[in-house]
This record gives sequence, C-alpha cells and structure tokens, in this order.
Amino acid sequence: IWEGHFLTHIRDSDPDEWLQQYAQRLPWTDGVHNITLNKAPSYINTRDHPDVVDLAKSLLPSAKIVASVCHPSLRLYSEYEHVLSRNPQKLEVHYTQHGVEPPENFTEFVNHLFMDDDSEFCQEKYPFCKNLRHNFLDHHGKYALGLREWMDAYGKDNVLVVQMGENEEITAKKLLAHVGETILPPDEYSWNTLAQKKRKACFQKRSLRGARVGIP
Repeated sequence: IWEGHFLTHIRDSDPDEWLQQYAQRLPWTDGVHNITLNKAPSYINTRDHPDVVDLAKSLLPSAKIVASVCHPSLRLYSEYEHVLSRNPQKLEVHYTQHGVEPPENFTEFVNHLFMDDDSEFCQEKYPFCKNLRHNFLDHHGKYALGLREWMDAYGKDNVLVVQMGENEEITAKKLLAHVGETILPPDEYSWNTLAQKKRKACFQKRSLRGARVGIP
C-alpha cells in the first residue's frame, strides 16, 4: 500500500470509515508466497501522530517493521525541492505570514532554518524560526525519536533500518532475512530474475524525501 497513511492522515480525516477503507486495501496474503507492505512516511512522525505506534501494534501485533532512511542533509534538500515543485505556497506562507522574504535558494532556506532562537532576527520575527524548524526539520527529519517508539513497541529485533542509496541487492537480502526465510523463497525469486526485472517490484520509485516506515 504505497503511502496510504491509513493509520495517520486518513484516520484523522475520516474517523468513522478509515478502518473499513484500510481493510479493503489489504490484499489476500498467506505470508509465504506473498506479503502485504503498508508504507508511509507519516508513520515515523510520532511527534504529530503520537498514537500511530500503539494503533499499529493493536491491529498488527506480529508485523515486521522496516524503516528506510537517508542522510538528513539529503532528506532536507529533497523536501525543499519537493515543496517547490509540488506546492511552493506551502513554503512561501511560512515566510510571508511573519513578514519575512521567502528564500531565493536552498542556502538561504538553510540559514533561516538553523538560526538561533535567541538571535535578534528570530526574536523580532517570533515564532517564525520555531515554526519553520517544526515544519521542515522536526516534522520529518528526527528519525531517532520515531524509531525509538517503534522499537519499544515491537522490539529491536522486529525493526529493520535500511539506508536509501545502499546497494539494492544488499538491501533486498536484509529485507528477506528480516521478514523470514519462508517468505519469497530464493528458488521462486532468484537474484537473476530480480536483476532482469530491475527489481521493479521492490524498488520502483525510490525517493529521498524523508524516512518511511513500512509494515509488512
């Protein structure tokens, strides 16, 4: 389920129907020949969704958790580019509502993002600096806070952290070892087959924007 956000955004927006919608999206799986992966970046954001881990644990108590993360600086740049291309007003409004000129480039954006709260600029434009950090740094970038809660709930052995940009074959082997040897057996999904298909099923549309938690 690609970025379904059923345990977070959809549940918040449709509290009466979200669970039925979620169930309808789950395909039939037997845990041997196929698995279900529910993947969404909002699942690691336990600051804005503090009950997402408990909800997942109550619905899927034996799930295997996979967190795919990238270098924080790459994530920040990717989100900046993503916002500019998809919704530039989102960035602009954070500036204009506090009487601050929007940044002309990524460097100006980073300079504002990491200004000290005690600086004259941040004091004068309060709460501009605090809000900017919350929406573009705290909101997606602090992986450890969310990962700790998933590990506490499911146990460290049930949470695999993989690095975006890592060799895909290495990542695939880690994933198969994590979910169990009986799932996707090598004789049915050989490395040669994966290579010929360019690992399309597992790695299509990989993104650098933020960390994502998957629940297979």
